[in-house]
Amino acid sequence: MSYCTKCGKPTDNEIMCEECIILNSPWLCAMKSKEFDLTEQIKNLKAENAALRERLKKAIELPFYVFDKKTGKEADTYEIVLNEDWAKHLMYCDIDGFAIEQDGTLVLIDECGQIAYCSSDRFEICSEARLKEMKGDKE
Repeated sequence: MSYCTKCGKPTDNEIMCEECIILNSPWLCAMKSKEFDLTEQIKNLKAENAALRERLKKAIELPFYVFDKKTGKEADTYEIVLNEDWAKHLMYCDIDGFAIEQDGTLVLIDECGQIAYCSSDRFEICSEARLKEMKGDKE
């Protein structure tokens, strides 16, 4: 176990604990003032995230499918989270699935409430019949 060179607390980092790294950041030192309160900023972001999660939960649930133009198949959330940089921050084992925001934006959501915005160039929202047509399935 290492100890922080600034405060002496045990840390997993080799030089400083996370708190001292944040407090000694040149960006934060330049931003330190009575008007700038990092704790307040974090609290505001958490409140916005919670509000967004609630808004998404209250959305009308309509059946829709997501076609992945890259693979030519129905989008596989597990593969997307494991292999795509834009979705790596999501928990691959706890994916809720796709959701459509009020403005029509397609997002991928995990059970922790984290969101990844999907490219409209790559994915298409469609009905089951349209998905079969796009995949080339015949009934």
